[in-house]
Amino acid sequence: MPDNIGVARTELAKAESIVRESESQLKEISRTLEERWTERKELDVLMKTAASNGRMSNLLEMQARAVTLDRSIKDLGRTGAQCLKRIHAAKHYVATVNDRLDHLKREAEKLNARITNRTQSLSAPLKLSRVKMQIDAIGGKK
Repeated sequence: MPDNIGVARTELAKAESIVRESESQLKEISRTLEERWTERKELDVLMKTAASNGRMSNLLEMQARAVTLDRSIKDLGRTGAQCLKRIHAAKHYVATVNDRLDHLKREAEKLNARITNRTQSLSAPLKLSRVKMQIDAIGGKK
């Protein structure tokens, strides 16, 4: 499908872009998750101190914050797992597209050889045209 500027992105470029975006998203999720875990550990220490000093109002506020952090950590973990699945699926798709592209290039080479050897096949140039169009759609013009 053409982009707004009128240039069609290749199928391979789209797939690789999805992988990069998902990996970037996973890094951000991991960074945020690490921050939440650090905050939660610090909060545990503060809650123990508040409990030992008898500051119940502070303890209740910190416990409420701890529950919020626990939910956030759980949600981030779930989101990270989904992102990992997307990355795995996208990498598999990139490999599949690369395999298809390699197959089409081999087919184009065979058809070129048939045309070069001047075989009597009238369909070889048409097949080659079709294969080149598919190669351009998947991998772009080189």
